[in-house]
Amino acid sequence: MSAAFASDGDLQRVLLERGCVTPGIETVLKQSSLVAYRANCIGTSPKVIDIVCTEHGCSAAAPGPPQAESQ
Repeated sequence: MSAAFASDGDLQRVLLERGCVTPGIETVLKQSSLVAYRANCIGTSPKVIDIVCTEHGCSAAAPGPPQAESQ
């Protein structure tokens, strides 16, 4: 069983904890038992969440500093 299937419930938990109810999910890396996803959360405050899953569970990457908008 792959990490993605083993952690599907945990992946959903991370998304809900981050307020991401209707995400578009893209797999960005598969390596051995590690799978990294990028979730594009659609809603009133759109955001992107990077999530890493292993056979032990999933966790969201810590957000980076806000990007300054160029004028």
